[in-house]
Formats: sequence, C-alpha cells, structure tokens
Amino acid sequence: MLVRVDRAHTRLGKSVLEVLRRESGMEVTTDAAASGVELVLDAGLAPVGRAAVERELAAGRHFVDACWQRSWVAEVAALDAAAKERGRAVVCAAGSFCGLTDPFARANAEQMVRVNEVLLGLAVGDALELDDESMAMLLAGRDRTIEMLIGGERTQRRFHGDRRAFGFPPPIGDQFGANVDVPDLEVLTGRGVRAASVRLTVSPQSNLASQGARLFLSLAHRGLLKAPERDPLRWKRWVRRLSGARKPWALAVVLRGIAPNRLPLELRNAFVPPDGRPEMLSVAPLVESVRAIARDAQPGAGPCAGRLERGALLARLTSLGVKVFGGDFGGWKPLG
Repeated sequence: MLVRVDRAHTRLGKSVLEVLRRESGMEVTTDAAASGVELVLDAGLAPVGRAAVERELAAGRHFVDACWQRSWVAEVAALDAAAKERGRAVVCAAGSFCGLTDPFARANAEQMVRVNEVLLGLAVGDALELDDESMAMLLAGRDRTIEMLIGGERTQRRFHGDRRAFGFPPPIGDQFGANVDVPDLEVLTGRGVRAASVRLTVSPQSNLASQGARLFLSLAHRGLLKAPERDPLRWKRWVRRLSGARKPWALAVVLRGIAPNRLPLELRNAFVPPDGRPEMLSVAPLVESVRAIARDAQPGAGPCAGRLERGALLARLTSLGVKVFGGDFGGWKPLG
C-alpha cells in the first residue's frame, strides 16, 4: 500500500514517517502529486476540513487523521454513506483519543456487566511537547456546557476546572488536575463502551503552571488577550516559565463498574511514552490504523472506535518504547 503523509513537518508527522518507512508492505511519500496513493494520513492535529477529505474520497483514497475535536468527528461521520458507496475508510480520532484509549477501554468493559464511569487522565510533561492546537483546546474547554447521562436522563452541566486527584503509575504517582470538555470524548463512548459519565482530567506540570494557564484564559475570554487557539505560542511560553521541574508524560484510562459477581470492579491502563517523545502515544494507534485498513478496509466514515485490536496495539506500543501498565484496586503492574 502506498501511503501519503500530509503535514509531515509536524512533530507527529516526522515520527509517523519514521515508523511507516520501516513497515513491510508499506511505501510512503510526502509528495502531494504522487500517483498511486491508496491512503492519506494527515499528521496535523487541527482538522484538515471536510472538502479536503471529500477530494480524497473522490480520488478513491482512504483517509486517516488524529484529530479528536467533537465537531470534526461529527463532520467526518456525516461522510459515512459516501465512504461506504466508494468502499473506502475515512477514520478520524485515530491517535491517542480514541485510537489508543478505545481498544483498552473495550477490553476492560468486556469484563463488566455494567460500566458506571470512564475516567481518563493526562499528565502533561514539558508544555512545549504537546502540539499547540491540542493543548489550547484542552485548556480552553473548561467552561463549556456539556451533556451528561445522570440517573438515566441526559442533563446539561458545566465544568469549571475543579481540581481532582488522579492516580498514575510510577514514576508519576498521584497528580491533581482539572476537568475539561468531556463531549470531545464522545468519540470514545459513541461506540463500543457506554457509561453513565466520562471525565478527562488534565494534570499540568505544576500548580503555578495551572494557575497561569487559567489566568491567561480568563483574560482571553474577557477580550483582554488573544484567544489561546489564535496565539498559542504566547501562552505556552508563559506557562513554561511557571512549570518548574520537568515531569514525565502519562495517559491513563480507568473503568469503574460492576463485575459478573455483582461486586464493584475497577480496571485501568496507563501509558508512559519514552522521555521527550509524547507523540508516540498517537503514533502507535495511527500506524495500527493504517495496517488495519490495509488488511480489511471496513468501508465507512467516523471515529477510530472499534477498529483496533488490543493485542496488536500493545505490541506496537512496546516496540516504540511506550511503557504500558495495567491495574485494579490493588495497584499497577507492567504489561507487554
């Protein structure tokens, strides 16, 4: 299969290229004019736009990206009928959300008769190692109205960044973080795993960094500064000065529910990327998505949920130096 990587200049793009070029049965190009391309992988974290995806579909190509913004997921899903008509796969959110989180959440959910909560934790190391668009989106999402299923009924709630503790495996440990825009995680709960509530807690490098980000966003929302999405580097420099000592990255997925014996059950997984390479959390599921489409395209358009298999993804993560942990009420243990 000939794969074209667009926006290959990004941190994620460079790493994806590096891995794909080592894959057997794969040819890779960054030339937009190359002929014979069967799949396009967009390595930008911001949406490429529906028109661009429709052009790739019309040309008979599959499309994969890592963007997990809720509005973008909805746009891609609207192309489902067109993708099936052409026998092509259009897959978004194939990076860490939900390409990485979904296979592990689904495997753990299969051990429960009911899932009550899906908790996701993101411990952010050096601020400059997360792409500008995603970090701005995470922090700017604090004050949005979200929809939750409570007591069997859907209701509107607002999260204001209330601080909560989240337990990560060593060497990270317990970190305080703030809730952010949960509807973006609909890509996780829309298929495969349904729960009464979903929460994403982002733990910044330090309390000063968190307070600095909040102050910046408050000033931006009041119109006194540019919005962080439009001027990301400015606020990132500010947050970085407040960050203090460098801390490791981690992504964790926790499911709480009821076991077949009717007792409470908690199952969790965590992923710690190699030092200085947090993008590997997205590289692994992106490459596995390409491999999955090469084996069986499964025509259709939508999020990555349900496409990847836990065992293959675990092997890929391990090969890229990502440390994977499993756990329950008793603590954490290395996997793979």
